[in-house]
Amino acid sequence: MSRIKLSLTCLLALTLFNCQSKTSKSDGSYSQFGIESVSKEDLKKYAPKDISAAMKNKLALYMDIQTPAGGQLHPNGKDLFFNWRISGYQQIWKMSGPNSYPVQMTGGKDLTTLMSIAPNGQFIIFHRDIDGQENPGIYIQSVNGGPLTKIFHEPKVRAAYQFITDDSKEIYFTSNHEDAQSFFVYKINIETKKIEPVSKEKGYWYIMDHEGDRLLLGFAKTSFANDVYELNLKTKEKKWLLGEKSEDPFDVRFLRASNKYIVRTIDNDFETLKLLDNGKMKNIIKSEKHDIESFELSDKRDFMAYELNKDGYTQLHIFKITSEGAISELNYKTSMPANLQKADHLRAQFNRTNSKVIVTSSSSQEPRNFYSLDLITRQWTQWTKTNSPEVQTTGFAVANLEYYKAKDGTSIPMFVRRPEKCKKELCPVMVQFHGGPEGQSFAGFHPLGQLAVEEGFIFVEPNVRGSSGYGRAWLQSDNGPKRKNVVTDIQDAALWIKKNWAVNGVAPKVGIFGGSYGGYSTLMGMTYFAGSYDAGVSIVGISNLVSFLQNTAPYRRHVRETEYGFLNKDMASLIELSPINYIGKISAPLMIIQGANDPRVPVGEAVQIQKALEKTNKVSELVIFPDEGHGSAKKENKILEWGYILDYFKKHLGR
Repeated sequence: MSRIKLSLTCLLALTLFNCQSKTSKSDGSYSQFGIESVSKEDLKKYAPKDISAAMKNKLALYMDIQTPAGGQLHPNGKDLFFNWRISGYQQIWKMSGPNSYPVQMTGGKDLTTLMSIAPNGQFIIFHRDIDGQENPGIYIQSVNGGPLTKIFHEPKVRAAYQFITDDSKEIYFTSNHEDAQSFFVYKINIETKKIEPVSKEKGYWYIMDHEGDRLLLGFAKTSFANDVYELNLKTKEKKWLLGEKSEDPFDVRFLRASNKYIVRTIDNDFETLKLLDNGKMKNIIKSEKHDIESFELSDKRDFMAYELNKDGYTQLHIFKITSEGAISELNYKTSMPANLQKADHLRAQFNRTNSKVIVTSSSSQEPRNFYSLDLITRQWTQWTKTNSPEVQTTGFAVANLEYYKAKDGTSIPMFVRRPEKCKKELCPVMVQFHGGPEGQSFAGFHPLGQLAVEEGFIFVEPNVRGSSGYGRAWLQSDNGPKRKNVVTDIQDAALWIKKNWAVNGVAPKVGIFGGSYGGYSTLMGMTYFAGSYDAGVSIVGISNLVSFLQNTAPYRRHVRETEYGFLNKDMASLIELSPINYIGKISAPLMIIQGANDPRVPVGEAVQIQKALEKTNKVSELVIFPDEGHGSAKKENKILEWGYILDYFKKHLGR
């Protein structure tokens, strides 16, 4: 399913709660988000603690298996730029030719993400964020390295690069600097830094595509549905294109011919590709019972690629496409390297060279790497080979697709990695629930999953109802009050495992963990479904749906309400499905991990449930990273986080 990066308005929230930043209160309640919302006393009390040298050293080896991401070819076709965490912090790197020595372009500890390369080939454009605040700015740097030039970056403001004009003179971006609850569209002159508004209507707006003087604007209505408008930059005329009175998602690209577009949208419950021709839609890809994960067109709009999400594996398809929308699939697999033919995931990224596409590959036993495919000659070239010092990834456990039965008989997919001995012996189990809740667990490379296997755990990743990738009905089955009907998938995983993986009548011990919505799932598993799991680790998880919706970043609130329920009409359901209201039921040890700067799930969510647990003398621990946001990004913190998870389950699940 398309997962639009959403969030709109505070609605009438200002009448419901105090939107001013305050520190946490003595009773554990809180207001707003960010490090300013938690007291210095609590930051000190719950500061990260060190782990054993042996565990730290082992984790450091696995952290050194840093896979590159976001690869883009320079217009010259000879230089590759990409994101890499090999230094411990995500920065931008450059390779001047396949398998050449990588050169670090940007530095420091701030999260830096490559967005584009200027059409004139002179500079790169990227985002830079500070300590997980998720308020990135836009910067440029010469393709030869050197100092950065700030294009736009303001405190407590989210800016998002959209595209750069063909003459390399202007950048289009979205920002909430004029209205914290809305994202308007702007353009900025790179040389003068003059900002001009392009579209200033309230709500969450973004640019889907651009071609000449035309823009395709997306307007997010919910976490799933959106409208699409076409804006003429010369005449300023904006016309509705798709989405009116619809609850469907639309991802749209221009074709060269006027009034023709490629559209990814719902057909028979699953996302497929259609041609919109003078207002009429027709299928161009035969509908299957699987979602098209993403698609894109080449710069000249004569090639198209899409990834089919087939039960957590992705299949790549590349086509020639005419200006009229006729397609013919390329047979690129006959020359494909053998390891790519066995990959769990392949994804294509077109570049301004047009004749070449960067393909990213990965599998359970091979980290992510970059290849280029020449679309004319069908020649493949490997650009990177991820290092894994002292670790042999070809021996990693393979993620197998299996299923467990929910109470109502529904089969729930899960990926399972097993130590060899656990195919016959009783072994403890770690169950990781993904975030979102619209996320999805995929097969593929998973260092933490492998570490768990090496520590003697069976590692399980379910895709419960509410996950993406299995059609609209599955995705939306947990929206609002309906969540109560399917949240039982969390409990059913543990019950099924204990029954079906028992050895000689002895059930395995089962631990639960996850981040974001996976953290919420963990808290629900430990409270609402107390007794199902034998230990839990919640990472940046929601403890109270009411306080979460009241205090998450204003631009996120409305769309999160469309997922969890509305404060003004679903209060009873929000209260009933909040883990903090069931802490008296907890019967197993719980650890909570949180970033102080988190704008999505405020740090107060962790503090309030920990303080409530302390009053009941339950076995619980809280760790707050002062320099992280929605999950740990810095290497030293990620090592600690993974160490906490493994040590906690070794201690409480008997390993």
